[in-house]
Amino acid sequence: MKKILISAVACAAIAQAGMFVGFDGGYAMNTSAGDGGTKYGIYDSNIKGRFDANAWNVALNFGAEGFVNNYFGARAFIEALYSGGIDSNLSHFDLTGNADIIVNFVSNGGIGAFAGFGVGYSYWWGTGFGGGNAPLYARTGLTFGIGKNSRIDATLKLPIVGWYAHGDNKLTKIVNQPFSVQLGYKYRF
Repeated sequence: MKKILISAVACAAIAQAGMFVGFDGGYAMNTSAGDGGTKYGIYDSNIKGRFDANAWNVALNFGAEGFVNNYFGARAFIEALYSGGIDSNLSHFDLTGNADIIVNFVSNGGIGAFAGFGVGYSYWWGTGFGGGNAPLYARTGLTFGIGKNSRIDATLKLPIVGWYAHGDNKLTKIVNQPFSVQLGYKYRF
């Protein structure tokens, strides 16, 4: 009986969830502890393989968003992000899956907050450097509903950990992109 009830609630939530498309733009202060030295501070200049690179970023996203009532909801989406260096020649491309819990402070969804996480694949390239990693990061921010179909998000991304695959089939823990801020627009249909 419980399985039937849970399945019915899940089906109803999916049926009421709206799909959305969106875009984001922002700024990232990239610092990396690239030798598995995540137990050290990422700002420690003695870390082997460490790099710094400030960058702008743009992203496109597609996903679903649904609310259980006027105050609580969730969303899941895929994001494709490109970032280009401001003070270096490093660039990177991310493809991530993200999930957020949304809490509206007022019943009409005018202003709220969200928190969640993202995981995916990131590929970095530049002069003498190229490689990919699998980052895991936390997301939090404010969200502003505009009418029934539009939403503006101010997002902060914080790293948790990432894994870098070496050519010798060895995984190394790394930390990168410690601070990223984005402003984005989402249209729900």
